[in-house]
Amino acid sequence: MLRFNMAKYFLTLTYVEQGRNLFNCFLVFEKINGSSLYPIQNFDPSLINWIDIVRSKHMLPTVELSCPATTYKSCMKCNLYPYGCGKAFVYLRTFIHSKHGIAFKVGVSNSLLRPLSQASPFAILTDFIYRRDALLVEAELAKAFKRVYMSPVGRKVWADVISQGYWNPNKESTALIEFLPRMYEELKLKSYGVYERLTNPILYIPTKHFATELPSWIELLPIKELRRVFEKEPLGVKGEVVSNRGPLLLLEYGDSFWVFQPSERRLYLLNKIDGFKCETKPHLKKVILKIKK
Repeated sequence: MLRFNMAKYFLTLTYVEQGRNLFNCFLVFEKINGSSLYPIQNFDPSLINWIDIVRSKHMLPTVELSCPATTYKSCMKCNLYPYGCGKAFVYLRTFIHSKHGIAFKVGVSNSLLRPLSQASPFAILTDFIYRRDALLVEAELAKAFKRVYMSPVGRKVWADVISQGYWNPNKESTALIEFLPRMYEELKLKSYGVYERLTNPILYIPTKHFATELPSWIELLPIKELRRVFEKEPLGVKGEVVSNRGPLLLLEYGDSFWVFQPSERRLYLLNKIDGFKCETKPHLKKVILKIKK
């Protein structure tokens, strides 16, 4: 167990890749001389027993400077293309939808931290391409498929995900693997320009170490009671970690539950953590789905 002074230690989401294995990790930094941050230890989200953190205003720097446009429409108004555009990839991840059950969120990022922070199976659909091209692919995919969304409208809250048996991501992994070949085939016939920009998808599929089982008494709670005791997006969380799904932690403290879902690049002030080192049990397996020849 490590206890920290909140003004001196920070925690952030990171990852380690070893061959085809990927490990979700929480990295702890120590603040030296009032400004510099030095990494001192990482923790496995599935092996954390207790945590006490507070959201800070600090963010880690981005990988590269690029245009801040978030949609293809806003991108077309920008004059930075191509040299100041920056590069990014397109990804597709799962989420639980109120109408479709399992649906897909398409997004653009220049770092794996974005899809990793969402605690769901995902696939990388392109190489690093100009951000404008990536935003075009994103928009076209959302337009072409009813189950694909640029913004996860209709997403179920975590209390509903638990009550309806979706905490374990196996069903989502299967849905993603089954959907991708059909999506590629339709694009090849109906939108060949978008199809040409896609590569064979690189899937990140959860292993048995990605999520821990929920306590049976949580799953037996009536949905109204489960919704009532869940706190909504608190600025700080502390308590016993009763389960995890990727980097998302489910904590119990007093009569409430807290869901901590780390934001990419966000630094969190750290007061206390009790857990074990990362890089012992892989959380995701990297698989290339050979669809294009």
